[in-house]
Amino acid sequence: YGFLIHSPSNQIFPILPNKIIDKLEEKYSFYIWQKIDKDNSAIRLVTSWATREDAVNNFINDLKCASIQVL
Repeated sequence: YGFLIHSPSNQIFPILPNKIIDKLEEKYSFYIWQKIDKDNSAIRLVTSWATREDAVNNFINDLKCASIQVL
């Protein structure tokens, strides 16, 4: 997946299909930053120094699973 902008900070803005966003929202809290078109949106993900690596890995795995399920 691509990104809305290059972000050198602790925020990233991936562009995802809305169907995948719907699946991820069942488990994760994030903000839909911008609608790209009728099928895709950019979400805002933020980490901190306290974000555990396993939390990031769990999100990535859930993203992969959601991608397989809806696409």
